[in-house]
Amino acid sequence: EASQFSYKLMLKGIEGSENILIDTLTNDEAGNIAIKPMTYKQKDMGKTYYYTLSEVIDNKPGYEYDYTVYTIKVDIIDNGDGTLTAEQTLLNNNEPVEELVFNNTYTTSAVTLKLPAAIKALEGRELEEAQFSYELWLKGTDGSEDILVDTLANDKEGNIAIKPMTYTQ
Repeated sequence: EASQFSYKLMLKGIEGSENILIDTLTNDEAGNIAIKPMTYKQKDMGKTYYYTLSEVIDNKPGYEYDYTVYTIKVDIIDNGDGTLTAEQTLLNNNEPVEELVFNNTYTTSAVTLKLPAAIKALEGRELEEAQFSYELWLKGTDGSEDILVDTLANDKEGNIAIKPMTYTQ
């Protein structure tokens, strides 16, 4: 979903100076992260800039975050015709990469549903154990078929115990 994750774009400090936050970014609905264009001027000619892009670890429950820190190396080159070119190299652990990909995992914990017992009442004679049977069905949705979950029977007192059902991701 859009803006589900945040990312920090930092300019790496030069010679021990602190890193500078350039922008905080979020993903779009497709998971893309758009970095705004940067403008370089004549005073930047011949310089190399290093930026880092990392995911903000905000500890949302159920999420595993990607701790990758990518480096974006930008060399400002004088084309000799009054224009500049900003050549970028994408790096992960100082190795070139084609794209910047952050992988996340979402995991939910299991939940157990414990339904109360149903009760069978019989008038006119004594109820026997397993005299009646019942089927527990999971109702299909969006055109899918119903699924038989369990076949149940009553005990002598008329209780129809429904086993707890555990749901996971």
